[in-house]
Amino acid sequence: MLASVDDAALLRQLETLALPLDQWTHRAHVRLGHLYVVAHGFDQHPELHTKQVLRPFHSRGRMMKAGPQATFVEPDRVPVPRSAR
Repeated sequence: MLASVDDAALLRQLETLALPLDQWTHRAHVRLGHLYVVAHGFDQHPELHTKQVLRPFHSRGRMMKAGPQATFVEPDRVPVPRSAR
């Protein structure tokens, strides 16, 4: 369970692709987002401040469904690059 994992270990799991998919929850996403903002600042990557960054990967129909807001959804346009996973 992620609640028992310290911040550094959680970041390591994400960055080494060791975070189990069933633990990639909305709470984990928000927690990791917070950790990255604290470490790197919010304005360093303004292109990530919008869901437009997902458009090359997901069609509008897929983005409008409830799934992508609740869990990881495989893209239906092109795969997410391995380096971004």
